[in-house]
Amino acid sequence: MGLFKWIYNHSFLGRTVDLISDSIQYNKDKKLISDTFYGPAFKKVIDNYLKTDIKRDWIGRLYGVVNPNITDGKYDFNNVIIELDGENTNNNEYVRQWVYRQMKMIGSLFKIEKLYDYIDISFRHVGPENLDNYLVIFDIVSRQIKAESSKKWWRHVLIMLPIITIILFLSFKFFI
Repeated sequence: MGLFKWIYNHSFLGRTVDLISDSIQYNKDKKLISDTFYGPAFKKVIDNYLKTDIKRDWIGRLYGVVNPNITDGKYDFNNVIIELDGENTNNNEYVRQWVYRQMKMIGSLFKIEKLYDYIDISFRHVGPENLDNYLVIFDIVSRQIKAESSKKWWRHVLIMLPIITIILFLSFKFFI
């Protein structure tokens, strides 16, 4: 039974069914949370708690640069972590914990139950190494799943297209 399931999951039909079901799930999730996620209230609360100007990119992610060491526009030396390993690991964990703590406070303000089950938060260090500037990206989880399904489907199409073209060309040449 496992072999047939593997063949189905890696077939064009399986990839197409996955893409369609993931697209439907994304549309449901987006419809459920879009008023809150893209609304002015969420933006204002993120601006206030994370002290960043949040923007939206062309695929629907929200992003902004945070630095928890800056308070009221000035660098606060009380929040600075001294690095022992030089790999920025302490600061990475500190910033993650700080953002998650702020998001937990924000979560209680919105009416959608388990809003953060629908949202993924990713971090990436940006700017000079000695500063704790982090790009924080908010994304809808089902959009990421749909994007992965779409990549697999297109990869399947691009692999199968030359094969089908060669087969059609050879069969056309054979019958002439």
